[in-house]
Amino acid sequence: MTRLPLYLLLPVAALAAACAEETTVPTQKDTLAELHVDQVVYGLEHVMTTNGVRKANLHGDTAYFRDSDSRVDLKGVRLVFFNETTGAQSGTLTSRTGDYDMQSGAMTSRGNAVLHVQGPSGERVIESDELHYDVQGNRMWSDKPTVMRENGRVVRGNSFQSDTKFQNVTVQSARVSGLKAPGQSGTGGGIRF
Repeated sequence: MTRLPLYLLLPVAALAAACAEETTVPTQKDTLAELHVDQVVYGLEHVMTTNGVRKANLHGDTAYFRDSDSRVDLKGVRLVFFNETTGAQSGTLTSRTGDYDMQSGAMTSRGNAVLHVQGPSGERVIESDELHYDVQGNRMWSDKPTVMRENGRVVRGNSFQSDTKFQNVTVQSARVSGLKAPGQSGTGGGIRF
């Protein structure tokens, strides 16, 4: 029997090992205990209502629940708003993360929060690092710098507030570039639409 020198066997062994089927086992670095959560739900769907009337559908890619808290932490947030009279979709809000309080119905969206609504003269887009939605109080607001885009104009401000019908939108300390829309009025350093 012929024996191959060791320097020839090592490359052959390395090649055989590289060609072998690699089996990997997925690992989870963050266990539930490390996340300090009691339950994780993937693909959360929740209907937000007031007095039995659907106001919004909440979608979350991942939801983290704690038994001791009514707040749900969310990743991959999408909130779809509905007109309470007609039931038609009236807007969408997306963000990277957020939290929803199951008792109060309050929702906070964080990280590239973008709200798309149909305004009286076309689509209105409102962007901020953080947007708040109070389903019971019928209002939406941000205390962070906000940018609103609508029909060729851009409004930048320190904060904004609106009703959930998006008919009364106010941007505080507003700076406008582009076209001025009919019905736009300045109020105390802010602009109301």
